[in-house]
Order: sequence, then C-alpha cells, then structure tokens
Amino acid sequence: MLTGAANTNKLPGVLQGYVAMTILSAKVQDPSLSLDALVNPGFMPVIDDTQVSCKPSGVTDVTEDSYINLGDDFDKVVQFVETRSYLPTNKLNVPVLIVAGLTDESSVSADLARDESRKLCEAGSMVDFQTFTTESHQDILPRSFDKSVEFASYVSQKVVPGDFGNCTEIKG
Repeated sequence: MLTGAANTNKLPGVLQGYVAMTILSAKVQDPSLSLDALVNPGFMPVIDDTQVSCKPSGVTDVTEDSYINLGDDFDKVVQFVETRSYLPTNKLNVPVLIVAGLTDESSVSADLARDESRKLCEAGSMVDFQTFTTESHQDILPRSFDKSVEFASYVSQKVVPGDFGNCTEIKG
C-alpha cells in the first residue's frame, strides 16, 4: 500500500485513507517524521481530512506522479508498520482497545471488528472490544477517542494483565 502510494497517484479513496491514517499514526509515534518531505501537496487534503474524519474523501486531481515520496521519512513509516504488524501470528504485544458502532454496515462493520478481536484474543492478545448499539461507525469517533484516553490511562497504571483485555464484548 505504501509502495503503491509512492509510485502512483491513482489509488482508490479508501486506500488513500489507509495511507493517510498510517502516516499520521507513524507521525504520532515519531514526531521527527516530516509530513512536508513525505507528502506531496496534492495529497495533503487527504492527510488533513483524515485527522477529523474516519472516511476521508480522497483526491482525484493530484498533479504529482505519486501521493508520497520515497526517502528517509518514507522509511520511518515503513519501519513503523513493520514493528507493529501482528501478521501472521495475530499476536499483539500491547493491550488494544477496539470499538465498533452497531447501527450501520460500513467497510469497518461491527462483525469484522468482532471477528478480528476474536482472532487476536485466540492468539493471546489482550483485547477490550466495546460496541455502541445506538451509534454508527462514523458516530463513534468522539466516543472512541474518549474510550481510548480512558483505556490508555487504565493500562498505564500498570494494572495486572488479567484485569483487562478479557476478550468479552462490552456493550455501551
């Protein structure tokens, strides 16, 4: 996906969103990553949109040959992805919170999130999976943020691993 973004300007909108989310996640982990050096100006609207929307609109009029540039910052993003990949073992070495809205069937359905949570749990990962029965995937963004902050605070207290991530669905 990243290599594709570095070699073309013709990715579908959903893949543009994944590229943007990956870049922004890497930037959080490594603030030295330069968006100006990595991201071509025509793709910057997707980066900006991804910061506030779960489904960025994508761009169709990129004049550059690619969305992002190869180089040191590209290598940082690739390293970020490689060090966090749980494939093929499905085992994460850090606790994870997964939330899902139940009122719609977007590309990130509750069933998909539930199935991925189950796979991670079966592999021994510590997962809290929370669903919201009255909200859609898009609606849970603010709740997801609040729950993530709460989860991070809880985990950072060095709680015994058995106290969380028990792989049961928590309905909100």
